[in-house]
Amino acid sequence: APTPNAKNDSAGAAKAAAEKAKNESAAAAAAAAEGGTIDEDRLALMEELAKEKQKMLAELEKERKMITEERMKAREDMAAERLERDEFNAEQRRIKQEMAKETKRLMRLEARASNLLEEK
Repeated sequence: APTPNAKNDSAGAAKAAAEKAKNESAAAAAAAAEGGTIDEDRLALMEELAKEKQKMLAELEKERKMITEERMKAREDMAAERLERDEFNAEQRRIKQEMAKETKRLMRLEARASNLLEEK
C-alpha cells in the first residue's frame, strides 16, 4: 500500500503536469492568435540563443587569448630578468676574481719590496 506521502507526491506531480500542459496550450493559443505557431516561436528563440551563445563563446575565446598573451609576456619578462640577473652575477664574480688576483699580486709585490729593504 502506498504511503500517504507517496500519494501526495504523485498527486502533486499529476497536478504539476496538468498545470504545465495548461500553460503550454495557453502559450500555443497565444502564438496561434499572433499568427505564428509555437514551433516557429521556439525555433526563433533557439536561433537567438544560438547567436548569443556564439557571441559569448567568441568573447570568451578573445579573453582566453588575451590571458595567454599576458602569461607569455610575463614569462618572457621573467626570463629577461633572470638573464639580466645571471649576467649581473657573472660580472660580479668576474670582478671578485679580478680583485683577488690583484690582491695576490700586490701582496707578492709588498713581500718582494720588504725583502729588498731587508737586504739593504
